[in-house]
Amino acid sequence: MDEVIKKYLEAISMGELQVYKNIGILPLILEMEAPFEYYTLDEALNEDVMTITEVTERGNIPNLRLVNRGPKMILILEGEELVGSKQNRIVNVTMLIGGHNEVIIPVSCVERRRWSYKSETFCSESRMFSAFMRKNAQEDIIDSVARDRGFYPDQSRVWDGLSEKADKLGIFSSTDAMRDIYIQKEVSINEYLENFQVIPNQVGMIVLIDNRAVGLDSFGRADTLEKVFKKLVSSYALEALNVRESEGYSSRMKDLACEFMDKVKSGKVEWRPSVDLGMDGRVESDQVIGSSLVFENQLLHLAFFLKGGPGNRKPRIHRPFQR
Repeated sequence: MDEVIKKYLEAISMGELQVYKNIGILPLILEMEAPFEYYTLDEALNEDVMTITEVTERGNIPNLRLVNRGPKMILILEGEELVGSKQNRIVNVTMLIGGHNEVIIPVSCVERRRWSYKSETFCSESRMFSAFMRKNAQEDIIDSVARDRGFYPDQSRVWDGLSEKADKLGIFSSTDAMRDIYIQKEVSINEYLENFQVIPNQVGMIVLIDNRAVGLDSFGRADTLEKVFKKLVSSYALEALNVRESEGYSSRMKDLACEFMDKVKSGKVEWRPSVDLGMDGRVESDQVIGSSLVFENQLLHLAFFLKGGPGNRKPRIHRPFQR
């Protein structure tokens, strides 16, 4: 494990497990924090310091144009949804955008059956790609960057995953939009949100579904986790809705989370320049897959997932869809 990530993980402690239905969340606590201030995606859009548009009037599915008009950096997370323009997208990779900068960002379509303008610019409705689909995208991106093709998952796999999710949850969407899955399951997702809370100095969390540690998200600052906490919990709740509920929770849940953390620590990191500022780190082992963003030797985001589960990888040569 890279020294920056190793030092970060060794400084983390674990809080008390929170459980509701078939989800368990173990808070990750860190007393120190990265000495950088930045907007999150939602903050930058709400403050009107950032504009995201199609790259041209005609558009191009796997790329969008982002303009940061202010001096403050902007942290955007893998899987965050952008709504509007010619079709809704999700961001492929966590990135830190510098002040007064214009960048072409890699994205994926999460609304297959629309290619017409609803608005000139994109907005946020505070949603993320579901947790297991983020895992699938990470698998594809590791293959893509290894072939020097950039941070692009297999667009067909993204669409197939959304269709499968909609079918399992009994969702109808005229445009095959991820947005409609969240909207139609809003009541069930809100039940989960009401039963999990951020605690002081919490920078991250390990999530268990049906007595199985499945994912980890952690940040360089506690205020970042607080701002995106509902998005993250919702993305795991969407997975939990089509997983059976256990009769009871194992007393070993915290042990299972610790075992997952050990798997995270055992990986080897492959580094590449990120989309704008900082370095993007990719990790793949027999048991976990992960990504990270480091800027000036400070870890800003770490995301790991347990391999297996829905959407296991199938051998393929993938390409981002072009239009």
